[in-house]
Amino acid sequence: MENIKNITIILSHQYVDENAKVKTVHRKFNAINLNVTNEHVRNFKNIIESLTVEKFKDAYIVKTIQIED
Repeated sequence: MENIKNITIILSHQYVDENAKVKTVHRKFNAINLNVTNEHVRNFKNIIESLTVEKFKDAYIVKTIQIED
């Protein structure tokens, strides 16, 4: 049986810096409600974008699962 122990949301985007190198930025948010839906993540992404003035291309949900024997 699997038990979800933690959910992390990762928001990421890429940009070109002043040296013409592609940089990737990841913002990670831990201890998210275990009942989060895709719509919640979209709303969360929009809120973070408005607060940080960054535009994120991708949003990931990472689940930490405990596998019991």
